[in-house]
Amino acid sequence: MSHAAPAYQMTEMQGAQAVGAWQQWMSSLYGLESDIYGDTHFAARLGTFELGRVGMTKIEAGRHRVRRTSDSMASRSTDFLKIVAPWQGCATVRQKGREARARSGQWLIYDSTQEYEVLNPEWSEHLIVTLPKSRFEDHGHAIDALMGSYVGGAQGVSRIALDVMRGTFAECQAMGEGLTQHVTDALVQLIELSLLDACGRTAILTPAELLKSRIKTYVRQHLRDPGLTVEAMAGALNCSKRHLYNAFADEALSISQFVWAERVALFQRELAQPGQQHCTLTELALACGFASGAHLSRTFKQHTGLTPAQFRASQGAASGTLLN
Repeated sequence: MSHAAPAYQMTEMQGAQAVGAWQQWMSSLYGLESDIYGDTHFAARLGTFELGRVGMTKIEAGRHRVRRTSDSMASRSTDFLKIVAPWQGCATVRQKGREARARSGQWLIYDSTQEYEVLNPEWSEHLIVTLPKSRFEDHGHAIDALMGSYVGGAQGVSRIALDVMRGTFAECQAMGEGLTQHVTDALVQLIELSLLDACGRTAILTPAELLKSRIKTYVRQHLRDPGLTVEAMAGALNCSKRHLYNAFADEALSISQFVWAERVALFQRELAQPGQQHCTLTELALACGFASGAHLSRTFKQHTGLTPAQFRASQGAASGTLLN
């Protein structure tokens, strides 16, 4: 496994072209429409990390608004939740008729798969964190009700989560890839616990449920690794294989079946990306942790009832690419 630190990308915008560059950046990265309140001068600096399926961006910018509308949703789909955690300035989120505001020492969470608006009416310095929505689906409507309304960071586990968000961003370049994966695993779990605490559900979480949550996070972060086995998970999570199997005892899928179901879902997402249209199915299979194209075909049909080629054709992708 590589021990290189995650790549950090810095973008600066100023001068006459700043507004256009800003709007293009927001559109391409997040699928957002944006304006600057009619101002004639604007400047921004953005620093971005990609930590597996967790993204972190520090935005320093003049006042601005961003919107996720039905039109922008149609042009670019997303599958993540977003957090805004201000260092300076304030952010107001509007979603589903709700409105919440955060300043330094607080954070807000909202759903990027639905319409929303974020208002930043003054110079702002914000940390933006993107999280895979699938990580929170087990909790259903309880967490959905917090989107665009919950403000954390003042105390308790949500305060710890904020400190870890900021610390992860500050120290990311100094950490190797392996350490970063463990830190982001812990961060996602802290955010999950913050939300469960807010909706009063932490009291009913058993040790097995907490372990299962950690397992699912680990699996989703390591799907592309062909060495992802129960033995490897037990070592990484510092527990026995028996504990891993027991954590999934009340699930419809065993822990091994869960891994392959998640890999099938990853393959489906990859296949839908425009940049993957010219990749062979075998190339995509290997990139998603399958041992071979034949292995993909067997597993994919078991889970979906279709062959990978049939699924690709059904998505309207390039039909001339063959499994090889």
